This record gives sequence, C-alpha cells and structure tokens, in this order.
Amino acid sequence: MAKKVIYMLDRFNDRLIWAVKYFLCAVLTLQVCLIFVSVVMRYFLNRPLSWSDEMATFMLVYVTFLGTYVASNTGHLAKVELFISLFKGPLHTAAKILSRIFSAGLVGWIGFYGTKMYFSNIIQNQVSSALQIPMRFVWWILPVTMWLLLFSEVLGFLHIFIPRSDGNEYARLD
Repeated sequence: MAKKVIYMLDRFNDRLIWAVKYFLCAVLTLQVCLIFVSVVMRYFLNRPLSWSDEMATFMLVYVTFLGTYVASNTGHLAKVELFISLFKGPLHTAAKILSRIFSAGLVGWIGFYGTKMYFSNIIQNQVSSALQIPMRFVWWILPVTMWLLLFSEVLGFLHIFIPRSDGNEYARLD
C-alpha cells in the first residue's frame, strides 16, 4: 500500500516537473526575445523600453527558482553527493538520510519564512517601479518553489528505503 502511494506521488511529481520544464522553456524564450527587442530599441532606434529590464529580471527570478526545482528532481543540481560517495554500506545510507533531513529542514525553513514574508504587508502592498504590478505576482515563486522542493526531499528520503518504480534515483524526463 505504501509503495502504491509513493509511486502515485512520483507520477504526480514527474508530471509536474515535465509541465514546469516546458513552462520554463517558454519563459526563457520570451526573456531572450524581450532582451533582444530591448537592445534593438535602446541602441539602434534610440527609444528604450522603460519596463523591459524589470520584466526580464522578474522572468529571471521565475527561471531561477523553478529551474532549481527541476534540476533538483532530475539530478542536475549540485548537492553533497561528493561527500556521500565517500562512504560505503550503512554509512552511505546514513549520510544520504542526514543529507535529505538537512536539505528538507533548510527548504522547509525557507518555505515557512518565505510564506510568512509573502503574506506580510511589505510584499502585499509593494508595487514594481516600472511595470506598476503588485510584487506579490513576482514573489509568490519563493514559497511555492520551497514547498515543492520540500515535497521532493521527502520523496527522496522515502526512496532511500523504497526505490522508484522505474529503478532510477531521479526523475527521467527525456
């Protein structure tokens, strides 16, 4: 029964990673186009877009945080694997457990305080300077990504004891 639930959570996580990956491709494509148009407008037409740098920065925030979620789940994020690989047998398992607990604690802490910050008056009442959009539309990504990473860390912790159904350590989205 527990395996079934974990495998179901894996499928959900894998589909979410897949969707986020394609969302990131779209955002990155738009960001490159926006920066290109901004350069053309500023240096060739001498008519700079006042809002383009701010929008490109917001897009970079989305790509950074959501990209961390995808990279962490696909094994492309720098972790403490080098340290863990120094151990063999039960010490290796213990190091993996401690690593997952530490990582989950860190992202959980950031998620908790990021959520608290997000709902504070500072963020809720703040607007961006050029676009004049509420900053909550930008900064929601911090707590959401941290909670997604916590979910991934819990799944990774469970996979120390119950391997993924496909036998891989990380999600395969090829």
